[in-house]
Amino acid sequence: MKKIVLLFIASLIVSASMGQMSNKNTSYFERQAGLEALEGMNPGGMNLMKYQLERRTQFSSVHQSAQGVKQQLDSTIYKSATGPYTFSRIIYNYDASGNKIRERKNEIMSNLHNLEDTKYEYVFNTNGNQTQISTYNWDKILNLYVGSVKVDSIYDSNGDAIQFVHYKWDLNVNQWVGNYKGDKTFNSFGKETRCLYYHWNQINNQWVISSKIESAYDLKGNQTENISLKWDENATQWVNNTKEESIYDENNNLIKYSYFQWNTSLNSWDYIEKHEYTFSLQELLTKDIRFIGNGYGGWRVLSQWDYTNDSNGNIIQRIGSWDRLDIGQLFIGTKDEKRYDSNENCTQINSYRWSEQFNQWERSDSTAYYYSDVETSISAPVSSIQAKCFPNPASKYITFDIKDAGQSASVELIDIQGKKVVSQSLPQNKQIQVNQLKSGMYFYRIQQGDKIVKGKVAIK
Repeated sequence: MKKIVLLFIASLIVSASMGQMSNKNTSYFERQAGLEALEGMNPGGMNLMKYQLERRTQFSSVHQSAQGVKQQLDSTIYKSATGPYTFSRIIYNYDASGNKIRERKNEIMSNLHNLEDTKYEYVFNTNGNQTQISTYNWDKILNLYVGSVKVDSIYDSNGDAIQFVHYKWDLNVNQWVGNYKGDKTFNSFGKETRCLYYHWNQINNQWVISSKIESAYDLKGNQTENISLKWDENATQWVNNTKEESIYDENNNLIKYSYFQWNTSLNSWDYIEKHEYTFSLQELLTKDIRFIGNGYGGWRVLSQWDYTNDSNGNIIQRIGSWDRLDIGQLFIGTKDEKRYDSNENCTQINSYRWSEQFNQWERSDSTAYYYSDVETSISAPVSSIQAKCFPNPASKYITFDIKDAGQSASVELIDIQGKKVVSQSLPQNKQIQVNQLKSGMYFYRIQQGDKIVKGKVAIK
């Protein structure tokens, strides 16, 4: 029996000039971003690091709680609360392994006029790697789905996606036609260091080099720089295009991201966008300040998001402010509130606009999420430690079962006030005494070399 959970979500009130993306139909827009991420490009310089950090700080992502995915998301229903009434629904289908293989979005207006009907299909190999994403749009005249975009990926024996090929549907010949492709290179740690991009030359029927992205990492494996370059056919050389830089704290939290574009006239980098992130002692995101270039080789503040987390580490609220008058002063503009059920599935997001006329919050949009009873495992990132924490809740001791037990590891426990109550090396029996601690929720952090895993555990 399905758990039917109604939730409201407001789209972000961000102007197009700010370059921000609405929260409306989050999964749909995330899928668009996901396609771009899998494509790994565009020739103009895909903000790869920015995409990653936006995914990390995306308030409206219902797919991740502090502990990860708990249950399969079956469908999403969105409706606007103001203006022309818009209603849309997204339905998800999974295979026996829990991989999402289909996603369909349907949108209608208040007059029941069907605005959009889009379908996404995914293919996975036996190792669980996504090898294909295809998108289709409903053709009202032909009364069937017509192809739009397809991306095929090839993986090596290490599970690294070493190549992708992007296709578009050609209505003239009714088949997929090559558009561009990327060949990726990885280092011995599985980090992508270079991607060469090619576009399809229909006249010569061959791939032609167009651009490349080169990436650099620190000693902990954090991506610190991306530089995209375009191939100048006339000068037969690479020329700068865009650059991204990231800085991390000692806990590997991203605290600063900067984006630049190459100015060919001045032969220097133009300041385009910067984010500065603040984290609590529990390593939870609390603030995101966005800057844009001031045109004089410096930055000016454009907007700020302030985040609030619950005792389980889940983001429950964020408030956005903008310098909408361009006077160097931030004005409060939007608020999003997020709720969770007992399984930490996101159950409700209420979003509001601030009304200066009435001096109060006014709700803008709403969405409903439907979950099945099928539980999904929480997949650790490739760079994380594979570890299990039990019992949970615990009373006398906690066991951290680490897969690679041959390498020493350190363990920290932090209470909900942010105080570090345990900090020690993981003993040979992998157990940490906790009977001296007060009952409550704690955050743990295990570090083994340059790999880190985080989670939470209850003590009773």
